[in-house]
Order: sequence, then structure tokens, then C-alpha cells
Amino acid sequence: MNQTPSPIAPAIHAISAQLPAPCWTTQELLEASENRFSDKLQGMLARLGVNSRHSVLANYPDVIFKGAEPELAISGSVLATQAAREAIEKAGIDPGEIGLVLGVTSSPSRLLPSLVCDLFVHMPELRRDTANLSIEYMGCSAIAKAVDTARWFLTCQPDKYVLAVFMDAITPLSPPLHETYAHFSELSSPEERQQTVNAMHSILFGDASVAMLLSSHA
Repeated sequence: MNQTPSPIAPAIHAISAQLPAPCWTTQELLEASENRFSDKLQGMLARLGVNSRHSVLANYPDVIFKGAEPELAISGSVLATQAAREAIEKAGIDPGEIGLVLGVTSSPSRLLPSLVCDLFVHMPELRRDTANLSIEYMGCSAIAKAVDTARWFLTCQPDKYVLAVFMDAITPLSPPLHETYAHFSELSSPEERQQTVNAMHSILFGDASVAMLLSSHA
């Protein structure tokens, strides 16, 4: 007889989001660019639908536009820890009930150790024998992999919780913008188009962390 249990559908028991304090509006970044962008490109960037973005850097505009040395306001791992602790508090559970911790990022602060290792360093309340897994460099599709991983774990351990912590700090990876940049319709070469993509990258993305506690029951 086949005794394999049917996979359960994980339920979100609690969720928390944390943003770094430094924040700039799109208009503030465009003003800091000191006319590096053509009028047409500025118009497009202003209509992207992103009104503001947060950064783990205290001096983000000076870093990308003036080549200043980055000043870290908060590390990505500390931001992730804040999100994780708030999710646990919201759920009202004992951290010892967590059976699996997932550290999910496409922009780790460093290659090794991983984000999930940093979480265990910052969170002594987690049992040292708790299973853990690092999910990296999957972009937006990482949420699907995290939920699928939680599904199989909770199918085998339905009385446990899965703590999935997502963190991305994109702004420290943004390329410096020292040239002038134009709208795609104003360009002719692939190199110029890539420069505009770099400019959009620096204006569009921000930093944040989200933590979810998943369980086998609602």
C-alpha cells in the first residue's frame, strides 16, 4: 500500500515587511542626477509608477551620481532579522516550533556565508538544529520555489512552521552614472541602450525584506 502523504497547501500564518530608513523620491533622484538624463528619459522615469525607493545606503544619490564611498545605514542581514522577528511576534509562536528556515535573496551582501547563516547568527532564539536552506539568484520566481519547498517540508512535518525570509538590497549593486543618458527612441547603438538600462536600474530598484511564517493549517 502506498503510504506517501498527499502534499499539503501551505498557509501564511504571519507576514512582515521591513524597509531601510533612507528613502528618496523619483523626483529627488532626478534632481540629484544634475541633468544627466535627457528630457524624454526623465519623463519616462517619472512615469514608471515608482514614487520612492528605500536604500540600505545612507548616501545612495551621492554614490551613483558623484562616486562617493558607500555609507551603510543598515545591513541586509539585519533588515532580514527585523522582518523575521516581527513575523514570529505577529504569529505568537515559540521560535522552537520553527522546523525550517529559508534565506531567499538575489543580492546577498557577500557570496559566503549565506543570508540564512546570518539569520542564525543574529537570532539565537532559533534552535541550532533547525533545518535551513539558502535559495539565491532566482529573482521574482524565488517565491514559488520557497512555497514549494515549504509544501514538501510541512507535508512531512505538519506540526512545524517554515520561516521564509526574503531580502534584496539592490541599490549597493547599482552601477555609477557618470555619463549622459537618453531615451531608447533617441539611441542607435546597443552600447547606448545598455547605458540607459543601467540608468533605469539605478532609479527603479530599492531595498527591502519580507518574512513569512508558513504552516500546514490556516
